[in-house]
Amino acid sequence: MMNDYDAVEYPHAPITTADPDRMAVMGALFGMQPVVPSRCRVLELGCGSGGNLIALADRHPGSTFLGVDLSPAAIAQGQRRIDALGLTNLRLEQMDVMDFPAAAGEFDYIVAHGLLSWVPPPVRDRVLAIAGRHLAPQGIAYVSYNAYPGCHLRAMWRDMMLSTAHGSTRRATRSSRRGACCNWWRTAPAATTRRTGWRRRNRHAWAKPTTR
Repeated sequence: MMNDYDAVEYPHAPITTADPDRMAVMGALFGMQPVVPSRCRVLELGCGSGGNLIALADRHPGSTFLGVDLSPAAIAQGQRRIDALGLTNLRLEQMDVMDFPAAAGEFDYIVAHGLLSWVPPPVRDRVLAIAGRHLAPQGIAYVSYNAYPGCHLRAMWRDMMLSTAHGSTRRATRSSRRGACCNWWRTAPAATTRRTGWRRRNRHAWAKPTTR
């Protein structure tokens, strides 16, 4: 069954902070001896359409890359790009992280960018277990996730999108409502989005400060 993740394309691009070159330097600064990125093995969990791995595989032809993602649509999209570029050192597989095989071997760099932010606790535990089991000696795992206070603005937009689409059971209607909400904010007059303008239009929503 198609889900929202398959129906709406999620943009994927290189992750500069998860680049093996950067991770190798960071590891060396902490006294490690990481494998050189030009001859390494990289695993990305939740790779989407491979936007990060495709760039790395093209830059490091002597390395091997494996990406897994739950979305068949994202994997198929990434595979088309791999075929068009003629990359032979990158493999994408449609797979649930919970089913990651024990015989997959070791990796010098393991990446899980943002994945922990939107999966349930058992999957989070599985991601960390995979890193613990499949990370090679002197290997480095990059695990990022959304956290407050920095992610509050993104969470605010998420709540707005959910509220806008609330009550609709049709995917197309939900997407249309969310798009309309984004377009309104993008084209709204500047005074509408400034705090002063917002105060004038919504005085009833602001409580007067208490003086002591």
